[in-house]
Amino acid sequence: MHSKPRAHCERKQPLGVIVGVISYFFLPSKPPDDDFMKSVKKIDYAGSFTSSAGVILLLIPISGGALALVSFVIVEWKFAKLPMMPVPIFKNKVVVVLLAQSFLFGAAYQGYLYYIPLYLQNAHQFSVIHSAGIYVSLVVCQSVFSIISGQYISRTQRYGEVIWAGFGLWTLGAGLTLIFDRNTKPGIIVIPLLIIGIGVGFIFQPTLVALQAHSIKSRRAVITSNRNFFRCAGGACGLAVSAAVLQATLRANLPPGFKDLASSTYSIPQLNEQDMSAVLDAYMAASRAVFILQIPLIGLCLVGCLLIKDRGLHPIEAAKPDDTSSESRDEEMGHPSEKSSHDGNHDGHGQVLAQRTSAPQQQAGRT
Repeated sequence: MHSKPRAHCERKQPLGVIVGVISYFFLPSKPPDDDFMKSVKKIDYAGSFTSSAGVILLLIPISGGALALVSFVIVEWKFAKLPMMPVPIFKNKVVVVLLAQSFLFGAAYQGYLYYIPLYLQNAHQFSVIHSAGIYVSLVVCQSVFSIISGQYISRTQRYGEVIWAGFGLWTLGAGLTLIFDRNTKPGIIVIPLLIIGIGVGFIFQPTLVALQAHSIKSRRAVITSNRNFFRCAGGACGLAVSAAVLQATLRANLPPGFKDLASSTYSIPQLNEQDMSAVLDAYMAASRAVFILQIPLIGLCLVGCLLIKDRGLHPIEAAKPDDTSSESRDEEMGHPSEKSSHDGNHDGHGQVLAQRTSAPQQQAGRT
């Protein structure tokens, strides 16, 4: 309970080694198409630098961050040979919606991960271990229902209803956190966390599956990395905004003479019973403001599901070299090209059911 941060970091090292060993033996490895030096030359160094500079300077914040992000977009659009964020992926509205959802639910998830334990330790004065024991209910549900959602998608070849259910449950759980107060029993606190955990389990990997299904095979790795970037960027922005909301609300609700506590939201000094009650009420109000912030974030994700079409697990096929640009664009957007629609009738998986035959007159002339 009283271990130092160094010991906490050291405990993570064996876990990293175990994950590395498992990944080495079980993850499939695709042979590289080019030699090492050619691959190194293709790396988008300018894009990596401008994106990193933009994110860092924007979060500090420094006005130069916006300029760096604009430079990053120009580099990816005009100069990068192998861009880390290809501009054409944003022509697909489903991909744009899913990436926006990744940003929003990344912000909400990191907010819960950080500020629910803070609420338990401050407003309830629970110990670190007690708070972790309550929060683990969310993590366990997330793990279990992530496995269940994966099995469902694999067996049914569908992900749409999983994403709808996930964002619906997450929105419900986010709304139920508003029942929290200083006197809420741990058994009641766990209920919204269980619902949120189920929603998270239905969201994290299924949204990635949806992104890959709406992308061509050659861009799957890029789509995956960009999705993780948007989710992590959302988490960073969400924590920053949540911290600002927490401190502003705490400062507004602290009794006179205790305003300085707003600069340190992690510990509460020893006070008499009356003052302690007033300070804890202020911490409760601050935590509630953070919980309110998460509801519209997940609500927007739920609304975004209206624009997501379940097209199964079959990826979009890349256009052939002799295809016209319009046909390539149709394939990129997930719509059948005019050529494919004229060649014959297809089922939902792109298999030809009936090929168009020649006119009867022509066939008769050949006999």
